[in-house]
Amino acid sequence: MLQQTSNPEDIDKLAKLTSFKNIYDFTITYNRHKNKYGMRLKDFPESYGIYDSSMNYRYDPDYYYKFRPQRLRVRYLIAGFFMFIFICKARVRNVEEFDRQKRMEQRNMQNVEIDEVYGKYGKYTLYNQFDKPVNEKNFINKDSYVVFWYDAKMKNYLTFLDFLIKRKFIQGNVRAVLIVDRIEYMTNIEKIKSESRDEKLKSQMNVMLKKQFTDTEKLVKAFDNSSSQFQNEEVNKENVIELDLKKSFFYVLTPEGKIIDCAKIYSFLHEENIHKRIMAKISKDIDDKMTKSIQEK
Repeated sequence: MLQQTSNPEDIDKLAKLTSFKNIYDFTITYNRHKNKYGMRLKDFPESYGIYDSSMNYRYDPDYYYKFRPQRLRVRYLIAGFFMFIFICKARVRNVEEFDRQKRMEQRNMQNVEIDEVYGKYGKYTLYNQFDKPVNEKNFINKDSYVVFWYDAKMKNYLTFLDFLIKRKFIQGNVRAVLIVDRIEYMTNIEKIKSESRDEKLKSQMNVMLKKQFTDTEKLVKAFDNSSSQFQNEEVNKENVIELDLKKSFFYVLTPEGKIIDCAKIYSFLHEENIHKRIMAKISKDIDDKMTKSIQEK
């Protein structure tokens, strides 16, 4: 019928009887660009009002956007921004609380480690560059505190030596000893030390070797107590322990050979606080001795 007639009235009559009416009306009357920026059905020209009905929008995929055009809500945008800031700050607070609890846990573990050895006499056997054995009797009664470091990269050991050299006032003499587990390391360090031009650093640096003994050598060493300095009645054998230098990051010993500080797990320590912690322990021990001597007088 459409092919046989071109009369607009016949086309309009046919459109009212068929679904072609919907396509025809939307093609002519609907303007997506104007509708997006706020037009409503009441804003359409009156000449098209007779064609507007709910059926026109029943199968239209843009139905929602025609009746409810979307706009940028500034208040929702601001609310979302503040919600994002709140969530970020909450995550930061959670991380800080986790770090605080972890530090407390690590500090408690450190205190347990120190309590196990605090006040006990350290027993050890090391070897110098000439393969000569050195034990506690070589360090005792030297009027100096001994710090044993087991540091593979030497980073903290060298920074500690630099700390001792540059600090103007140090309460008590401190002797820092680097422990290595291979003769090759010791040879290389001694070579670097001999080539160094820093005389203060060379005078402070001490390197000792911790040998690996076989089971037979360990048994012989366990029964051989002739080299121990603590073979007297004043020191109880229960208060003497073998220093586990390879599994500990550092030990701090008094001139009498007593342990006043240690750390077995390096990851628990912050590098910038290690030196201050050691010197604080040494200063406290010196102050306690002075207070005790005054009270005895």
